[in-house]
Amino acid sequence: MIDVRAAAPTDVPELAALLELYMKEQYGRAWNGSPEALERDGFGARFDVMVAARGGELVGFAAWAAAYDLHHCVAGSELIDLFVRKDARARGVALLLIAAAASEARARGAVYMKGLAVGAPATRRLYERVAMSFDGADIIVGGRAFRALAELAGRPLREMLLALPRKEWNYQP
Repeated sequence: MIDVRAAAPTDVPELAALLELYMKEQYGRAWNGSPEALERDGFGARFDVMVAARGGELVGFAAWAAAYDLHHCVAGSELIDLFVRKDARARGVALLLIAAAASEARARGAVYMKGLAVGAPATRRLYERVAMSFDGADIIVGGRAFRALAELAGRPLREMLLALPRKEWNYQP
């Protein structure tokens, strides 16, 4: 069973370890951050983090921050980073984290989420199924698609998979 929730200050040591693992796996280098910076800048100060835990141990995270689209004058969110440990992949954890982040962002007034489609092929396929991609890497989920994604948070994974928003919903207000 995977539990997805907002990160708490007590998660910082495990979150720092996940960030170290993520940077080594994705970029082949060490994480240049620090637990102190996570505590200082996280938890709404500059960004937020949703975490996924299995048996009380963190297996993934989604970090996001507020954003703004000046072209349309609307508030949004930016998915800064998303990571799931190898031993927890292919179980829908990324979708659980993205939906939870979208739900929290929507509760704060966001009407879209943007991010980069890098990393695991399964995550890229999820983005390609739901989001609009404008240059092969940048993705945006907006409109009806964003609302539908946010409403999936907290639902059973099977339900979520069956109710994923359609790509064309991005163009529907």
